[in-house]
Amino acid sequence: MGKTFDLTREPELFEALRTETPAAFEHVYRQYYRMTAAYVTQHGGSGDDAQDVFQEALVALVKNLRRPDFALQAKLSTYLYAVARKIWLYRRRGQTANTPIENQTIAQQIPDLTDDVLSEKTTHEQKHLLMARIFEQIGADCRELLRRYYYEDTALKDIAQIMGFTEAFVRVKKNRCMNDFRARVAADPDFQTLQN
Repeated sequence: MGKTFDLTREPELFEALRTETPAAFEHVYRQYYRMTAAYVTQHGGSGDDAQDVFQEALVALVKNLRRPDFALQAKLSTYLYAVARKIWLYRRRGQTANTPIENQTIAQQIPDLTDDVLSEKTTHEQKHLLMARIFEQIGADCRELLRRYYYEDTALKDIAQIMGFTEAFVRVKKNRCMNDFRARVAADPDFQTLQN
């Protein structure tokens, strides 16, 4: 039987990725794929594009983790997002239409990500990613309700019918869900850091 890893601890996750442990790839996909998909699709890409970009970013990460001189100077989410963004920008410019991206080149262009993290644009993007992550942590009913109301612009009476509740209940639940979401965002240590 192979070694077991605590994938919630980055050093063990990195070791599991280096040794191509399938559970490590599943963990990274579950934790970080959505942010890549959101970025790519919001910037003109398809779901297939998002999968390709995330796969390339993951390959770049594993290659770099295997380099003895590589030290991740940012959070894994920040790193993957920055690499995925670079890959997508290259693709949009047509620089990789027929040739694979040299992952080392991308990694060298973002050696420690400190400039990106400190830039106003990236801070805004990080807040967006943080909110997307926390949104996934709230209850399924709340996610559905808020998604339908705020993103799909569905009327409360229609949401009530779809979800099998009364309109009055949906109105109260929407406010509770939104308050819970806001409280979680405000209490998150990453949000506090981004506010400073």
